[in-house]
Amino acid sequence: MFHFLTDKSDRQKYVAALQHTLVPDDHVMVATFASDGPLKCSGLEVARYDASSIRAELGAGFELVEQVDETHATSWATEQKFSFFRFTRREGAEP
Repeated sequence: MFHFLTDKSDRQKYVAALQHTLVPDDHVMVATFASDGPLKCSGLEVARYDASSIRAELGAGFELVEQVDETHATSWATEQKFSFFRFTRREGAEP
């Protein structure tokens, strides 16, 4: 759940792990709160993303293949908006 990585250095470490783990044409799913999703979850600050901002986080080594948006109804009768992004590792991308 990428949205819990609110510190930039934590997100950079996550992306570095992806770059070193995935080979070209591998896929990765990244789940986040949508750009109009909640500001907090379980009392914790979260980051919110749309296609443009998540592309910027992952960088040029990844290509966005698919985005699915979902509105989740919580047991407290509220809604939480999520975005699920599927990326592929680009050929020739530096590890």
